[in-house]
Amino acid sequence: MRRVRIAIYLILFSFWVFPSFAQKYVPVDENSRVEFNVHRKNRDKVVSGTFKGLKGEIVFNPEALNNSFFNVSIADSTVHSGNEQRDHDLKDRAFFNAREYPYITLLSTRIKKSNTDGFYLLNGDLNIKGISKPVVIAFKATKDMDDKGYVFTGLLRINRFDFDLGSGDNAFEKEVIISLTVFAKSE
Repeated sequence: MRRVRIAIYLILFSFWVFPSFAQKYVPVDENSRVEFNVHRKNRDKVVSGTFKGLKGEIVFNPEALNNSFFNVSIADSTVHSGNEQRDHDLKDRAFFNAREYPYITLLSTRIKKSNTDGFYLLNGDLNIKGISKPVVIAFKATKDMDDKGYVFTGLLRINRFDFDLGSGDNAFEKEVIISLTVFAKSE
């Protein structure tokens, strides 16, 4: 009888403890999309582009947000705007300086539930060109259909001058909108 009681306690204890652990995920670059949009000044034109080379580690459990975090990066040399000359300029010193700073990184410092059902808020540090600034990203986490990962979708607005991105270039607005669709599979 004592063994049965111990077994029951162990089972109950495991239900109490294990939900607090967060699952580890790896971003899948080919199924993800990191896109930016910036308006040209005095024109209705929007310049858009994408990045590839997404990698890192995501630990996430909606029931254990204190144990959850994002530590991800993209290769800024992969910038693609559909204009070869613009891409060259973006990789150069005045913008991303991809040769000296090959990655853009995001490291979360806190994740919490949003007031909007199904959404979360990620507080973290975004590092571009060796300049780190605090950011907040509202994102949605959706289990994939095979239940082997998550799709994280979010939006981030940054001031490009905060990261010394084309500081001498006044042809573009200062606000850059970054939309994220990140598929992450369990490891």
